[in-house]
Amino acid sequence: MKISLTRELAMGHRLYGYQGKCANLHGHNYGFEIIINGNPDQALGLVMDFKELGQIIDRILEPFDHCTLLMDGDPIEDALNTHRSKHQILTRNPSAENIGSLIFNLLMNEGIRVSYVHVKETSASCAYIDRVDRDVRILRGLS
Repeated sequence: MKISLTRELAMGHRLYGYQGKCANLHGHNYGFEIIINGNPDQALGLVMDFKELGQIIDRILEPFDHCTLLMDGDPIEDALNTHRSKHQILTRNPSAENIGSLIFNLLMNEGIRVSYVHVKETSASCAYIDRVDRDVRILRGLS
């Protein structure tokens, strides 16, 4: 059985080394759907309490709200540090796929039985992540 919760937050990013518009710093109102699986408990019939799941998701996503995500080595990091702008530096380019992998990893670290992380970057584009990629990590940043 599966249950899900959705959240939305604003984030900036760019794809360092990409040949196209996404090489420019820009932002999205990202939509996240977290889908978990499990068997309902006998007492209440819940896979997991939505309130508890929501609190965990909110805690994981809060550092990314109104934050800029960059890949390690991106020279824009210097400007963000100079201006004390909220940012996170990742081991990989902050594509929808890699952002989803990062969120998947963070949820798994909390003991959540994640089936999918659905990352909606625009009304027409999204990524479904259904496996752990431990190589996508936060290296450093400014909250």
